[in-house]
Amino acid sequence: MELIESPTPYLEILSREGLSVEALMAVAALQRIITLQAAALEQKDRLIDEANGMALTDSLTGLGNRRAFDHDLEMLAHDLASMNRSDEGEASRKFRRMLILGDIDYFKLVNDILGYELGDATLVTVAGLLRKSMRREDKLYRIGGDEFAAIIIVKRGMENNTFQAIAQKFYRYLNTARSGEELSPEVEALQAIGMSFAHGVFSNMARSIEELSQTVSATMWRVKEIKEIKRTDLRV
Repeated sequence: MELIESPTPYLEILSREGLSVEALMAVAALQRIITLQAAALEQKDRLIDEANGMALTDSLTGLGNRRAFDHDLEMLAHDLASMNRSDEGEASRKFRRMLILGDIDYFKLVNDILGYELGDATLVTVAGLLRKSMRREDKLYRIGGDEFAAIIIVKRGMENNTFQAIAQKFYRYLNTARSGEELSPEVEALQAIGMSFAHGVFSNMARSIEELSQTVSATMWRVKEIKEIKRTDLRV
């Protein structure tokens, strides 16, 4: 009779309907099963969310990975297509989406001379400096071994200024990280590297996304080649 003497509010209602103890116990058992099933479903959803998050996250730096970058570009293409079909095109006259690519200069030397462990540490440090150089809402990715990408929203007419500000902030933070009192292996690795950047602005045509990505990538590699030529000339 303990079940009836200390009923839940729901069972108390049922008890007033004249149900037997067995019926009340069956209802209580059913409630327990429903509660356990709800908890199991909640845990399953949480595990799925965690798995999806891990699938889109670079395990070393914690940034978005190549899969996340490709996914967000696909979503961007969808957004741009929607804007073209609606009045949302007005918003695109005030704000634009910009792609920034960056590749670490001379990173292979860090791996070859100082070792892969310091190479990984350098990648983590660079990722942190890039994150500090951008706004919280900017999307940042590691899309290759030493290649990074960002997709940001900028005011129309401020694209070049915003890009320059990000690059300058990065080098300011990098120089600060290089200025350790003692030349540790970590600081030595940072002394050896640089960063090549390139940027481009997405038009309102979704089909231009892949073309722009390829153009920005080619520009970035030309920047790296120019740096290498200058570096070779200095050694001669």
